[in-house]
Amino acid sequence: MPPATNLTGWEALIERQIRLAQNRGVFDNLSNKGKPLPPPTNAPVGVDNLEFQVSKVLAAQGYAPPWAELRRTIEDDIKRLREESGKGIAALELEQSVKAINGKIQNFNIMAPNAMLRMGEVTVGQFQSHK
Repeated sequence: MPPATNLTGWEALIERQIRLAQNRGVFDNLSNKGKPLPPPTNAPVGVDNLEFQVSKVLAAQGYAPPWAELRRTIEDDIKRLREESGKGIAALELEQSVKAINGKIQNFNIMAPNAMLRMGEVTVGQFQSHK
């Protein structure tokens, strides 16, 4: 497949990712292969309709972009730390965990495709029990 021309940086990046996935065979055994796409629904205001439809198809196949997977990991880490802090956790371990989570949040905020998706950092105080 020839490289896309006259595309914005994001479009070129997306085209490249799709081409690499095709070369790896990611699309070869999709569960709905050969079936018609579901009827389209309107994209939210401010979101490109084609991008919205592609995202829905990929999500239906279990694909999540790396930034979404990282957000899930961060949310799981925060949940785990809340559970651990409720049982009592050493101050140093709590500080290290918060620092690690904030590092992931910083990476996520760089990757997030929209500024509205960015996450605020967590603090040790959010996990200390108030008795």
